[in-house]
Formats: sequence, structure tokens, C-alpha cells
Amino acid sequence: MPAHIHSIPSSTQSTGVTGASQSFNNLQLSLPVNYIICTSGYFPSPDSTVQYPFLGQIVALIGNSIPNGWTLANGNLLSIAQNTALFAVIGTTYGGDGRSNFALPDLRGRVGVGVATGSSLQLGGKSGTESITLLSTNLPSHQHSLLSNTYGNNQTSSTGDGQPFENAQPSLGINYMISLSGVYPSRDGGTIDSQTPVLGEIVGFAGNYVPQGWSRADGSLLSISSNIALFSLLQTYYGGDGKSSFALPDLRDRVTVGSGEGFTVGAVVGSSEITLATDQLPAHAHSLPN
Repeated sequence: MPAHIHSIPSSTQSTGVTGASQSFNNLQLSLPVNYIICTSGYFPSPDSTVQYPFLGQIVALIGNSIPNGWTLANGNLLSIAQNTALFAVIGTTYGGDGRSNFALPDLRGRVGVGVATGSSLQLGGKSGTESITLLSTNLPSHQHSLLSNTYGNNQTSSTGDGQPFENAQPSLGINYMISLSGVYPSRDGGTIDSQTPVLGEIVGFAGNYVPQGWSRADGSLLSISSNIALFSLLQTYYGGDGKSSFALPDLRDRVTVGSGEGFTVGAVVGSSEITLATDQLPAHAHSLPN
């Protein structure tokens, strides 16, 4: 709790200080994995159907053995001359001088947050913090009862402005895309071509455009009649009237979490800011001057 005092009405004195202004951990429940980016694969053209794996594709890897053609998304600088195709996809969005080198996205200790038109974070932008130290202005306005009649008043003055504080853990803006065409994910088994996207699949992409057959996961409404197969998968989990339209997932300024344990597919949860109420303050008291 932030260190704070209260003035005492009808007096020039104040209460003693309570609170040590210690920071608290702002990381959400997480499971560390390796984020890797494709550095050698198909070029994701906006004018033709893309195959897997494609340059700039970002996936989570369980394990420490990095496949050929992939590298850790750890912000490393790469030579433009040796990676001309990848540079054409991501440029200097994530750093580099743009003459001899460019940087990969750095997802170490960060989560990928979706960006698109209307999002507060830009592609490659960083936000959030691992820990937060509240200020007295973040406290909700509150008073304390005086247990002594010495000061001729039953309440201290109010302290706290109720200002919100940021609730975002360390993040990096990336493109989340959803496949609008691809292999239908049958429940009856069968093989899937490893080079063909699965319909409704969501992937991260480090580029600032969208390849053909994909759309940004930005909550857009699509026609049911023009996307019957995709509608059969998404239905109205993410919005739409279910008669003529349905919505894509909206991952702008959001991260994905696994469903289950109280989280249902399509539910929108969480907040980027928190404003404390008085009943959320830890119980505390202040000393009075002698």
C-alpha cells in the first residue's frame, strides 16, 4: 500500500504514516514457453495463398530444440544481406538500423498482444510492467475514524484521488491472424497437410500486412453465406446476429488464454486499468500525534 497520511481537522497536525510503498507483482498466471519465428520458409504474399511455414510466422514451442528454419524471437539482430526476404516482411519494426541489420521481435518475458486498426498498441510496440508501485493518488478517497476526542472531530480528512493504474504485464504488439481458408478440422480423424493452414487457426505474424486467405483477428463481421464452413466452426462465439453475419475473434489489445477453469470460448475478460474501491484497501490504521 502506498505510504500516506491524513490531516486532522481543526488541527495543524497529521496522522502518522501508514504503508511502505512496496511494489507488487503484476504478472498474470503464465506458463513460460519458447516463442520462435520462421526465418526460412514460404514468402507470405498478400496476393497468393500462403503455405506453411511462412516467413515471419510466430509460434509457441514446448521444448528447447529449435527446428531448422526457425529461431528464438529474442530480439537478435540479423544481417539484411543474408535475410533479404525476411527483412522484406518485417523491416525494422522491431529494431535495427535498416542498412545492414534488422531485429527480430523480442518476446522474452513478454506476451504477444494483438494490434490492428483501433488498438492502442502499435506493431512492435512494448507496454506493461512486471511490477507496480502505487501512489497515494491511486488510493480511493477514504477517511478514518478518530478514537480520541482530543481534536474535536470524529473523522480525519480524506486522502486518495481514486486514479486508475495500469494492469498490463510486459507485452509486445504483434499481428494475430485467423485463417479464412484451409483444411476443415474434422472430428473424425484423417490426415492434415502440414503445409496447409487449418480453417479458423490463429497464428502470430511479425509483418504489417495480411497474406491472402487470412484476416486480422480484429472482430470484423463476415457474411455467413460467403463463409459457411468457417461459420460452422466459430458460430456466434465472438459476435454477429447468427442469421446473416458472424464475428471474428477480436484480439486487439488482448492476449489469448486457454479455455476452461471458468473461462469459456469467446468470453471477453480482464481490464487494462484498475481503479481501487475503499473495500479493496487492506485494513490499516494510522497513529495519532501525542
